[in-house]
Order: sequence, then structure tokens, then C-alpha cells
Amino acid sequence: VRTLRAEASAAESAWLLAERERRRAAHRARGLDGVVPPMSAIQIYKRHCEAATGERAASSGVAAEVAELLRREYATLSEEERRPFERRAERDMHRYQRQRRWKRK
Repeated sequence: VRTLRAEASAAESAWLLAERERRRAAHRARGLDGVVPPMSAIQIYKRHCEAATGERAASSGVAAEVAELLRREYATLSEEERRPFERRAERDMHRYQRQRRWKRK
């Protein structure tokens, strides 16, 4: 049980580092309203896989093939395995909506 928690903790830490870097990059590339669009569950899964492997799919030169493989792999995940990614996507959507409301004021 401890090793599973340690692995989950390590994966979560890697994901958080990747997420921090994604937000920094998004900050530099913000649109006119200054709000970063929300990520879907599959985009979050892709970031998770990139953090776990230590490689970015876009920099590998075969981004389309890698994206298709990740889509297929994500489709085969059980509901329980998808749940963390869907929760993160939902939280990101709430963040997006909150920031949009704040920007309109």
C-alpha cells in the first residue's frame, strides 16, 4: 500500500510540475481577455503521461501519432482510472468560468 501511495504521490508531483509549467507557458500566450482556456480530461491525461515519461509529445516530431495513441489508451481506461483526470478537468473548467466572470467586472 505504501509503494502505491508513493508512486501516486510521485506521479502527482510530476503532474503538478508539468501543470505549473503549462500555466507559465499559457500565461505567456494568453489571448486578449487574459484567461487561459480550460483543459479537457484527455489533455490532462496527455500532460500526465508527458510528466511520467519526462518527454513532451509535441517535441518528439510524431505528435499526431502520439496524440492518437494517447486517445486510444485513454478510451481503454476504466471509469475509476479516468476519474482523477475528469475531476481535474472539471476543476479547470470552474477556474476558467471564475476567471471569465472576474474579467467581465
